[in-house]
Amino acid sequence: MTPETELSRWLADIAANLLCVVLAVLVLLSVARPSPDAQTDRTTMIARVEAAPLGGARAVELLFHRVAPPPGRLVLELAPDRIVLRGADGARTVTVPDLADARSATLFVFAPEYYGAVVARLTALGVAFEELSVPEALRAKPGTADRSLWAPQFEAALEGVKSPAGFRAALRAFLVSDPPDDPDGAGDGSGSAAENGASHPRFAALRRFGNLAMAVLTLFLTYVVFRRGIRGIRGTRQAGG
Repeated sequence: MTPETELSRWLADIAANLLCVVLAVLVLLSVARPSPDAQTDRTTMIARVEAAPLGGARAVELLFHRVAPPPGRLVLELAPDRIVLRGADGARTVTVPDLADARSATLFVFAPEYYGAVVARLTALGVAFEELSVPEALRAKPGTADRSLWAPQFEAALEGVKSPAGFRAALRAFLVSDPPDDPDGAGDGSGSAAENGASHPRFAALRRFGNLAMAVLTLFLTYVVFRRGIRGIRGTRQAGG
């Protein structure tokens, strides 16, 4: 790696630290300056829906529904521009009103556009459902010619799979295999410690000094903003009293 590359990496690191300082200051300012409404009314609650996260074993079981949809269960893939219903006879595009009554449902969430409407429809029908946000490793890259939602390598790994045990083996083999192309991999010279600065002690020392300076600056600004915020709150309370 050339010294110019090391310098650019060091500058990028310093820029990232500066951004963190700015964000920290903005957050502290927003907390240190409460609005009048916040002073007088603290009873407003935000409605939320809590759901227990899926365990690893259950997530794998749901992914198997992609291969063999259980009878009486809706298996839906929520894409940005469509809803795909997957059944024993293949996959087809459907609309929200097309979702008929069923005992249960599995939602593979690729995008949130149709999520609210689908959940509302299933809830109205009394259908219990489980959802899984599809990991990036299993998704097709944007702009795929056949508009496939799943990664072609994942689709190929599932060829001939018919049993849960076979699916687990295929999934394990797919996840531990090397990606076919890695634009951010070793080819850009970011692999070893020697390439990341050990061969240029001067740049490594500058990077450490820059990181230390940014840490000290962050602590100092945090202290200043916190002190000013406390004074502002006390002034507001005294004026209100």
